[in-house]
Amino acid sequence: MAACHSLTMLDGELLGDPQEIEIFNKIGWRFYQSDDENIRFIIEKAQSQILVRFIYHFSPILKRMAVVTESEGKLRLHLKGAPEKISPSCVNLPEDYNKQLLHLTRAGYRVLACAYKDISEFDPKTPIEDIEKEATFLGFLVLQNQLKTETHDILKTLEDANIKCYVSTGDALLTGAAVGKECEIIPAENTVYYGDIIHEEVEWRNEEGDLVSSFEDKLAEANVSLALTGSLLEYLANNKSRIIPEIVKKGAVFGRMSPQQKVTLIEQLQTSEALVAMVGDGANDCGALKAADVGLSLSDLEASIAAPFTGKKLECILEILKEGRASLTTSFQCFKFITMYSITEFVCENFLFLNHTNYTEREFLYMDIFLILPFSVFMASTAAHTKLSNYLPPTALFSVDVLVSIWGHLILMTITQGLVFMAMITSDWYTPTEGGYVGAAEPCAENTSMFYVSAAIIW
Repeated sequence: MAACHSLTMLDGELLGDPQEIEIFNKIGWRFYQSDDENIRFIIEKAQSQILVRFIYHFSPILKRMAVVTESEGKLRLHLKGAPEKISPSCVNLPEDYNKQLLHLTRAGYRVLACAYKDISEFDPKTPIEDIEKEATFLGFLVLQNQLKTETHDILKTLEDANIKCYVSTGDALLTGAAVGKECEIIPAENTVYYGDIIHEEVEWRNEEGDLVSSFEDKLAEANVSLALTGSLLEYLANNKSRIIPEIVKKGAVFGRMSPQQKVTLIEQLQTSEALVAMVGDGANDCGALKAADVGLSLSDLEASIAAPFTGKKLECILEILKEGRASLTTSFQCFKFITMYSITEFVCENFLFLNHTNYTEREFLYMDIFLILPFSVFMASTAAHTKLSNYLPPTALFSVDVLVSIWGHLILMTITQGLVFMAMITSDWYTPTEGGYVGAAEPCAENTSMFYVSAAIIW
C-alpha cells in the first residue's frame, strides 16, 4: 500500500485519490518526488527505501493497477485491484478465497486484492496482462466507508419528494447492495435479486445465491428490488432488452460500473423521460456527471471539471434541487404575469377605444410604477422554499398547466371587464362620452371604471 498507488507531490502536499492519501498517511512511510525521469517517486521507512520505476495506472476496464519497484537491486511488480481480476493471475489462492470474498462484500466492505511478482527485467512497453502472470497472492485489503450521519435524512427527504435514488458504484455488487440496504435505498421488506452476465449468459440469483428461473415473472411481483452489474446493464441496453423499463423502475444498485456504463445508466433513465441528477466524486464519474441533467461533484479534482456544480456535502443536492425548481417556477410565473398584464390592458383599452376614450396619463403612470414594477421586481426575487416539494413544476412554456392558467385567466378577466362595462353603461347616471379625444384623455366614467377593474385584476 505504500508503493502501489498513483499519488504525486506538489509543493510538499500529496495529491491524488483521497482514500490512497489517507492510507499512505496512516502507514508511516515518507514520500519523495524524484528528479530522475526513470523514477516516478521514492518511499522510505526506517532503513528501507523503495524506488517506484513505473506505474500502470488504474484502468476502469481492467479494474486493477500495478507498479514496478526496485529495492536493493531487485525488481518487483505490485498488483492491486478487484479480487475477481487479480485472482486469475495468482498461483497460490487459498481454498476459501471466494468464500471469504463473499462474506466481506455481503458485509458491505470494499475489498481489494493485493499480489506481487518478482521480475528479472522490465520493459515499460510490456502490457500489464503479460507481466502479471504467476503472481503471488498476498491477501485482501478491507476498507469500510461508513455512511455520514446526514445521509439517511437527505435520502428520506428525496424519497418524500418522489425522487428515486440509485447506487452506482465501481465496487463489488454485493458491497453496493449492502450500502443500499443500510441507507434504505433498498427497503428492508423488499426481495432483492442480483444480476450478472457470465460467459455471455445472463444470471439472476436470489439473496441465498441460488439461480432464479422465470425471472421475468418475478419482476411482476410487488416489493422487488434489483441489483445488477454494469456488464449486465450494458448487455441489456445494447440488445434493447424488453425488461429495461423494469430495470429502470425496480433497479436500486448497480455495481462494478465502468465510466461508460455509468453513462449508459444515465441515458437509460433519461429514456424514460426522467430528469436525472448525478452525484459523484471521482474521475470515473466525469462522463455520467456531464451526461446527467444535473451534475454535482463532491470533489475539487477531476469530477469538478465535468460537473456544473461542486460542493463539499451531500446535502448540496437538496439546495440545487430547491433553487432549480424555484428558478423554473419563478421564470414561468414572471412570464405568465407579463402575459396576463398585457392581455388585461389590451382588452381594457379596446373597451375604452370603442367609447372614444382611453386611460389618463396619471392612470398609465400609476399602473406602471405602483403595480407592474413592484410585482415584477419582487416576483423575480422570490426565494426557494425551505422544504423540497413532491410537486414537479412544468418544464415547458407550452404545457397544459401553463396554457390552462393563461387561457383561464383570459376568459375570466374578459368576462369580468365585460360585466363591469355593461353594468356601467346601463346605469341611470351614465352619460356616454361623445366624439374622440386629442392628446391626453380626460377623466370620465369609462376610463375610471375600467381603470379600477383592471387594477383589481392585476393586483
